[in-house]
Amino acid sequence: MIPANRLGPEFVAQPMAGANLVPVGDEVILVDGWMSATVLNPAAAAIWASFDGRATLGQVIDELTDLTGADHPEVSDEVIGLARRVGALGLLAGVGPPDDVDIDIHFEKISRFEQLGATLPPFHAVDLDDVERPSSALAGAEMILINWNPHCGYCVSIAHMLAACEEGLDAQGVKLVLLASGSAAANREMAHGAGLRHAEVVRLSGEEPHPLPGIGTPAAYHLDAELRLASAPAYGNVDVPALVARLAEVELDDNPGATGDRPGDGVRYLLQPGGACAQGTGVEPVPQWVTTRVYRIGDFHVGLRCGTDETVGALDELFHHSAVQDPAAGHTFAVSLSETGNLLVQGSRVFVRSGSPGRVLRALLARLHDGIVDFDPACGRIQVDATAVLVGGRVVLLQPGLHVLAEKLEPLLAQRGIALADFPHPEIDLDTCEVVLPEPVIDHDPTVVTTYDDAYDAALDPRTELPAVRPGRYPLAAWAVMHPADAPVTRFTPAQAAVATLSHVQRTDDAAARIGQLGELFARMPGYGLWYHSEVGYVDALCEALEIG
Repeated sequence: MIPANRLGPEFVAQPMAGANLVPVGDEVILVDGWMSATVLNPAAAAIWASFDGRATLGQVIDELTDLTGADHPEVSDEVIGLARRVGALGLLAGVGPPDDVDIDIHFEKISRFEQLGATLPPFHAVDLDDVERPSSALAGAEMILINWNPHCGYCVSIAHMLAACEEGLDAQGVKLVLLASGSAAANREMAHGAGLRHAEVVRLSGEEPHPLPGIGTPAAYHLDAELRLASAPAYGNVDVPALVARLAEVELDDNPGATGDRPGDGVRYLLQPGGACAQGTGVEPVPQWVTTRVYRIGDFHVGLRCGTDETVGALDELFHHSAVQDPAAGHTFAVSLSETGNLLVQGSRVFVRSGSPGRVLRALLARLHDGIVDFDPACGRIQVDATAVLVGGRVVLLQPGLHVLAEKLEPLLAQRGIALADFPHPEIDLDTCEVVLPEPVIDHDPTVVTTYDDAYDAALDPRTELPAVRPGRYPLAAWAVMHPADAPVTRFTPAQAAVATLSHVQRTDDAAARIGQLGELFARMPGYGLWYHSEVGYVDALCEALEIG
């Protein structure tokens, strides 16, 4: 492999297979599948077209000099410069990364506890009565240790299975220990609800590094009496109960205690099979969840944590009193409706914090629709990972994940007349240049939502929050993404905007074809790059781009 920085006139440039040129307006985009997309001006596109695998760069330089009448040194700089740039991107056969770049990057591998015979890393913990229980106190008997979190929906979904294994574990002389985060109250409530009677729960303080870094919940470790790993660890809501059942020598019922429908009868869950939560999930924005309700929605059993009794009543009415008993559903979202505030939460992520219960219910329906209803790419629309905001009857798409900043960002947007829309994946109709915020088609009673809208929307303070953005079709005014730059606003050409947004389009199999579609879209409306250092700076940059005073 020749380092890209060492390419010279004698080199024969051969494009890698799969590299395509896509014209967008007066520019051309060089696309290498999903590896890279680079905007070329007309001169660079002509140079690229001369890389045919036969001519040397020197011959290309001579030919283009004769053809254009330009100065030979200038053409040489352009040709060799382009070859080096695209070579560094892996677009030329036989060319590797440059060797003149001084990169000093050190990766420190997270040491995972998975080597058979390795000793459990020491830790300090307390039991549910705040009595100290360091790791050394757990030695002396064979044990199954489970990395646990009472706020993790995946943990909750298997707690009843662990309870079904307790007798078998006792008979085999194997202790069940939950290495848990969260409060004593939350862990007691979880254990009681699942029927766990013998499991020992030890809680980490959170003030020192976790003894199992990089490991989500649930994860299970079979340890001998000296706290040495006796068999391969198990991760996720499928393998963990399977390991526990094997040690207990019991055969688990798929769904003990469920009433109504059973997984064998076609019930599905939003929790992914084999899934796990990230370490530390579930920092609670409310002191306590009063209960978890599981609703039958189509073929799905969906677990929802409820923050108040009013929440329970509202959700029961919203979903036609379709509650079922099914501990395997765990919980996917948490909802709290109260006079002090209304929340939609998933794990530690607060999606909506609002003065309107109706808005929270709308956001819940939008996310359930997103998880339950399959998007049909044949509908003539594309689905994007972006945050939609409503500005003067038109939608602007922004980078995804703005809910993380919403508590500080939303009032600043509201004061400029910009409303955050609570739809996880807006859709774009490429023919009409419209954004489609889909109407939820899951079974529910829409009058429950509109009743709350009527009661609360008029009372919202427009300095902090605007009414919920409704489902429907809206003209697409602009699309802005994060873009590091010296200025807060970068005005993209259509080609630049297509490259900047390509990775935000879901279900893209043919990157070159998608680039072409996006290029046509941005020929009809602008694309921007925004750079900021605070919520105020972000809103100022957005308003500058949209020319909002």
